[in-house]
Amino acid sequence: MPSGGPRPGSGRKTKPQTAPPRVRFDSALAYLEAVATGLVEPDALRISACRALLPYSNQKARAPLLSPAPEKLRAATRRQAEQAAQTDWQEKSAAIRRKHGASTDAES
Repeated sequence: MPSGGPRPGSGRKTKPQTAPPRVRFDSALAYLEAVATGLVEPDALRISACRALLPYSNQKARAPLLSPAPEKLRAATRRQAEQAAQTDWQEKSAAIRRKHGASTDAES
């Protein structure tokens, strides 16, 4: 039987060591935004890691597609061709009327 020394479980209980709460971010961009706005203290290692991750974690913003769909483009081209043909026909018919002296519908 041991003699002397502290008994098991005796003495002042130690306080559990609590680390300061770490703020978690959904993405590297969110962390960089928090650093930029001053919500989080900047850490050079984390910032360089986030900068290295950015090209792989976020998609590049693409310019919006300005041209219409192929079907709409074909329909618009067809309409323009029909309008041009109709305008051409009206000009030719007006020239024939002038040449032969025929009256137009508006004059009768």
